[in-house]
Amino acid sequence: MTHDLKRGSCTTHPIGVFAANTLTCCNLCLGVKAVINGLDDCHQHTARLIMMCAVIDTMDGPIARHLGGTTPRGAALDSLADLVSFAVAPALLVTQKPGPSRCMRDVAAVHIVAGAWRLARHQTRPRHVGVFEGLPVTAAGVVLAAGSVSSLGSRGMATLATVLSVMMVSRLPVPSVQVVGAILARRMYNLCRTRPVRCP
Repeated sequence: MTHDLKRGSCTTHPIGVFAANTLTCCNLCLGVKAVINGLDDCHQHTARLIMMCAVIDTMDGPIARHLGGTTPRGAALDSLADLVSFAVAPALLVTQKPGPSRCMRDVAAVHIVAGAWRLARHQTRPRHVGVFEGLPVTAAGVVLAAGSVSSLGSRGMATLATVLSVMMVSRLPVPSVQVVGAILARRMYNLCRTRPVRCP
């Protein structure tokens, strides 16, 4: 994703564009539904929808690249969907925790702004292959959603949201999911090689 707007190829194919944009629109629709549920204080359903959005978000980019569906419009739509699904919707979960309402709303607002900043930076700055600059907004949204259905209280949620916001706007190098998966697979392979299999 080097300056690719998450889909940065010049070659496009109608089927690839349709497939990628359909997935992105599904992400956006589920994100909007998560926001609506968040306004209705249905935090568990909201968290589940955010997790579903994360699954879809991991598919649209690779599908766009492999099928030749990379377009500037698709990249802009993807960023909008990510902002709704992983910044706005999780921020509403923060406001649902009992505590000082003004403080929780301020923390939620900071999280949304940090997510928007992170998405804008990703669209305009090149990066090294396999490494992100700052915590991706998808990861931040998923962690915050998971925290909302845990035993974290209002102070814990506010602290978690603040830490995630700082990590999003920071320049902290974060390996991509593909890189982490490759490292784990290599370690598992080496572990299996060092342990001979014994047949009964």
